[in-house]
Parts: sequence; structure tokens; C-alpha cells
Amino acid sequence: IAKSIVFTADGTPVLVVVAGDRRGDGAGIATATGATRVKLADPAVVLAATGYTVGSVSPFDLPADLTVLIDESLARFETVLPAAGTDDSVVPVPFEQLIALSGGRVTSISR
Repeated sequence: IAKSIVFTADGTPVLVVVAGDRRGDGAGIATATGATRVKLADPAVVLAATGYTVGSVSPFDLPADLTVLIDESLARFETVLPAAGTDDSVVPVPFEQLIALSGGRVTSISR
């Protein structure tokens, strides 16, 4: 499972994709974005930034200006299962295709 979680970095939404057994790391996200303050986004910000509700955020079909960070720990999997836009759906995607489809940057953003 790949969790898609929205944080704000200095007030700007950032989508973070991490493995199910990992947690988004504020310090790693701050380093990756150059932000000084990182926090979990509230549901209204998640919906406004992604078009998806909390629990259904997909790393695909996102606004072009939304930064997507993909945790390097996901590289251990050949195929990952991110949300597919509803709270009860996932889609199997090869890791390399996840990067290409999301436009995400792979970096260390979990603990």
C-alpha cells in the first residue's frame, strides 16, 4: 500500500507518497521543499489541493502546480498500490510508472 498524504510546507500543499509501513517525516519534507514549517493538511486543504477527500487521495490526475514527493522506501517494491480516487479502491502500479504518472520526485521523506 502507498499512502498519499497532503502536508503543507510553509503553507503550500505538498502531496507525499509513502509506504504503508512508514510515516511522513516533517523534517524530511522540510528538507525536500526548503520549507521551515511542515504540518499535516486539514481536510479542506486536501480537497482544495487535490480534488480528492481525505482517505481517497490518488497520486494521479492532480493539479499541475502540486508538488509530489515520493518516498525512496517505496523503491523496494516492484509494484505499489496507491489509492485510486475513492476511499475503498487501489490500483497496482509499477514503482517506476508511479513516478512517471505522478510527476513526483523520489526523496527521503519518511521514518
